[in-house]
Amino acid sequence: MLEWNISSIDISKCIISSVVPDLNDVIRQAVNFTTGLNPLFITADVIKSLDLPIPHPYEIGSDLVANAYAAIQLHGNHCIIVDFGTALSFTVVNKTEGLIGVTIAPGLKTALHSLSDKTAQLPVVPLSCPIL
Repeated sequence: MLEWNISSIDISKCIISSVVPDLNDVIRQAVNFTTGLNPLFITADVIKSLDLPIPHPYEIGSDLVANAYAAIQLHGNHCIIVDFGTALSFTVVNKTEGLIGVTIAPGLKTALHSLSDKTAQLPVVPLSCPIL
């Protein structure tokens, strides 16, 4: 909140998409301590209540659903969402059919570390922007 100059009194709701269940209690406590709010975690029950068809709500990551739902709300009927994180995901969604498909690949850092870990002579190469 400090990074964006947002005061905790300006926050009235908190929704969390977590794909690291072991950290959920710590995250909940931190949000409650900082804002006084009890956050809503996106669970399968929340996913089932959305006005967007999501197949297999008990099997899909809440991060993918949050991205898909936000994209449709912000950008309209058909969207492809590309999410660069620990994994690289491509999610296809449209308003009437809902979440159509997801492709997941190792993220850039994950792939780089995997290459260096599984090869004899390939070192870890730092990921940085070239100087223009």
